[in-house]
Amino acid sequence: MEVDYVDGDMRSLPWPDESFDCVISWFTSFGYFEDRENRRVLREIRRVLRPGGRVLIENNNLVSLLPRWLPSMVVERDGHFAIDRSEFDPTSGRATTERVVVRDGRVRRFHVSVRMFVAVELRDWLRAAGFNLVDFFGPDGERLTEGSQRMITVATR
Repeated sequence: MEVDYVDGDMRSLPWPDESFDCVISWFTSFGYFEDRENRRVLREIRRVLRPGGRVLIENNNLVSLLPRWLPSMVVERDGHFAIDRSEFDPTSGRATTERVVVRDGRVRRFHVSVRMFVAVELRDWLRAAGFNLVDFFGPDGERLTEGSQRMITVATR
């Protein structure tokens, strides 16, 4: 199989209308912009999909995540550390994390902010972007439940 990798901005996809049968956004790669621009991403995805085409979006299931929320977490691998300090703002739906990485005596800091969704909200956003049918599944393809740790959204143009 031949693959063409393209470096670009998902808010302005570099392909003509109706170019693809499927678009995949996996491992919480949707939601890193402000709401207006996140909605623009969905419109761009719809634009490049052929009629009947589908988008698959995989992200955290907020309903399952919040009861297990940890404000801080430390992970050690091979003597290196990653320390996360996270907050969830219920008024914006955003999780903000400061990650401190300690590796070989060097300390690096990163800040990440991602928009989190409950299914009904993401469904409404996708319908507003022009998608007709929106379905939700858990990580193994079963029906999404409050216990599903991941949420897979399949929307059809």
